[in-house]
Amino acid sequence: MLTTMQLHPNPQDLVVTHISRRAIAYSRSMNINQLNDPLEWAAAQWGQAQLGDLRRNARAIQMGADMACQPSGSLPEQMGSWSNLKAAYRLLAQTDVTHTALSQPHWRATQMEAKLCDSSVVLFVQDLSQLDYTSHINTANLGHIGDGGGRGLMVHSCLALVPRASNPEILGLAAQQVWTRSDVKRGQETRTERCARRTEFDVWAEVVESIGAAPPSTIAPMWVSVGDRGSDIFSYVKRSIAQNWHCLLRVCQDRVIQTIDGSFQRLKSFARSLTFWSTQTSCRVTTSMAASSNPSSKAWSRTPTTTNWRMVHSLLGSQC
Repeated sequence: MLTTMQLHPNPQDLVVTHISRRAIAYSRSMNINQLNDPLEWAAAQWGQAQLGDLRRNARAIQMGADMACQPSGSLPEQMGSWSNLKAAYRLLAQTDVTHTALSQPHWRATQMEAKLCDSSVVLFVQDLSQLDYTSHINTANLGHIGDGGGRGLMVHSCLALVPRASNPEILGLAAQQVWTRSDVKRGQETRTERCARRTEFDVWAEVVESIGAAPPSTIAPMWVSVGDRGSDIFSYVKRSIAQNWHCLLRVCQDRVIQTIDGSFQRLKSFARSLTFWSTQTSCRVTTSMAASSNPSSKAWSRTPTTTNWRMVHSLLGSQC
């Protein structure tokens, strides 16, 4: 069976085919009714993509429709014939046909839908994936993954969804970044150089900034960036607040905070001390914390509200 690697020893081509199948899976769950006509759906996704030639757009639309019909199949299975498969590989080999060029129309449509939806809150869930191409020995420009023994690409995705109690609605991918980890060896750079250079942790804030400033919550839904322990980064929270975003994250760092009475406490101890329903002003933001039957429990409330999100971002925004 012919593989993308055999025709195109270029990591950009690999990531385009990999991500396209994932984007189709997200889009299918986003609006299944549109896929009654896969060709119409694909035209909405890639009809306006800037690929350098209208014939490339036509091929991208046909590829997208074929992939939507078999989202779990391999590329040869999806294309259906040898001629279509060769045409798909030729398209992905073009320098203008990049991951960004193919994805931007969908990102913009998702961002617009997030502004116009009738919900009070839209969650932008960020997470990191690793694409393992260790077995592709002829592929250059890959970075280390996992424990350092593998080679591949890092993909940071931001999925927009509306948190409805009965059935959360997936709007689509709002942004995505692909990069490789650099092989910087310890001891070869100074502390100043290390602090000045970009690190992979900056991607959390970069994704938020690539989407742009959140609309005022008085006329549009509140935009909340959601992340795991890896997102507990002070610069990320600070840069997100500057874009009018809110942050919901799993705390990793036990930061020092200044409470309303001027005293200094540890973040986790302060959060665990809020054992009853209350509303109070802390760090210039109205906050609330749900009751907990076990004051010493390390778990956050299982019934979060929008005021909880405000609390998280305000507490981390007051690091000393």
